[in-house]
Amino acid sequence: AERVKRRRISNNATRYLTYVRYDKAHQFIHNIKIRTAMRILISDPIIVNNGEQFQGSIVVNNGKIVEILRGDELPHTECDRIVEASGLYLIPGVIDDHVHFREPGLTEKATIATESRAAAAGGVTSYMEMPNTNPQTTTIEALKEKYAIAANDSIINYSFFFGATNRNV
Repeated sequence: AERVKRRRISNNATRYLTYVRYDKAHQFIHNIKIRTAMRILISDPIIVNNGEQFQGSIVVNNGKIVEILRGDELPHTECDRIVEASGLYLIPGVIDDHVHFREPGLTEKATIATESRAAAAGGVTSYMEMPNTNPQTTTIEALKEKYAIAANDSIINYSFFFGATNRNV
């Protein structure tokens, strides 16, 4: 049986709520993207936030957390879908501000698709990638290309650093 283990919310143009799914042995299975033009109740996890832990639920509407409920508190309005998360932890995602993915140019090592999935499996919800790819990200064209690749392939939030050289400063 699959269980919801972690969550993240994308701020990309199309809003998705992504669940990282694990089997009973907590082995990573896959990510599922669900369009969030609906209200989703994540029911009964242990919520870890702002230095405290408590049993509760959250309501997500159109890709944004709109209610954090404590204990048996009920949502203000009806939800379209309920995700049972009893016995699981719901924690804030990690923002990794220094990653070295290898796309474009060195895709035999890794791609934005593979590395964003690995990051999501570890609880990372956003990354900022360094400019040392091949070619290096030192032109507006190269930066636009990386954003286009990520818009298509990344399953989590993204941003990219721009490399400074003697020619572009």
